[in-house]
Amino acid sequence: MTESSIILFKFHEKFNICKERIKILNYLNPNTPIYGLFGGKKENFDHVKKYFGTVLENSQITSNQNPEWKWLHPDLALKEWFRNFGNKIKFDYLFDYEWDILTSDSLKNIYPKIN
Repeated sequence: MTESSIILFKFHEKFNICKERIKILNYLNPNTPIYGLFGGKKENFDHVKKYFGTVLENSQITSNQNPEWKWLHPDLALKEWFRNFGNKIKFDYLFDYEWDILTSDSLKNIYPKIN
């Protein structure tokens, strides 16, 4: 059986930096689809979908627009993403990746399978 992984890239601002980080992730993880979870302002979401359309499989937005809530509850934002969208994707592993992380190897090498 082949195991499949996806990356959920969570971000809210600094779009130029985020796009470069996504390009690095694509380079280091060439067969791993990257999905976006935008936690920024709702009025910016149309721009986000266009700006990241070539580097992300899909972009979703958190429904709660309170910045403090989003900062305190990234687990609930992930849960909402899965309930609304992620459950429609077939995968075995999800790498929950924050925009301000910079890795220099594939995520499968950094986080080997745990038995």
